[in-house]
Amino acid sequence: MPYPRPDLSRRLVRHCLVWRPTSTMLAGRKANDRDGDARRREIYRLTERFVRAVKEIGFEVENGELFPIVGVVIGGVEDLVTACKLLWEHDIVITPAFYPAVPIDRNLVRVSITAVNTDAEIDQAIGALKAVWSRLRANREVPAPSTNKRLAEATA
Repeated sequence: MPYPRPDLSRRLVRHCLVWRPTSTMLAGRKANDRDGDARRREIYRLTERFVRAVKEIGFEVENGELFPIVGVVIGGVEDLVTACKLLWEHDIVITPAFYPAVPIDRNLVRVSITAVNTDAEIDQAIGALKAVWSRLRANREVPAPSTNKRLAEATA
């Protein structure tokens, strides 16, 4: 496949590097000025609620300072596959993070909480993770070693 002509490439790069506000950008800025703080407070509230509930289930959570992208540690690769399938069956869309992006025994699912999520959707995600927890524990006679203090104490 031939490469683009040099003069065309330069024009494309020049166009991409010039920032020009669009009507969509300006509308987004107006919306942020109008109710951005309220939306951020709601995202924080939903994130805090979700993280607390997921920890109560027994999962370890990777989430510094309640950032709204929550990593829920699942464990090994096979457990991650099981969790992803089960979450999909519960209509929960996640982003898996698996080895080599994370340590081989700390594969996780990432849940993104946004300004349009509702309490009912958070409840649905929590319920789905309860089902994942139950399935993963039912799949093994002896729980796998975990860095999760609550699980380690319960199985000791």
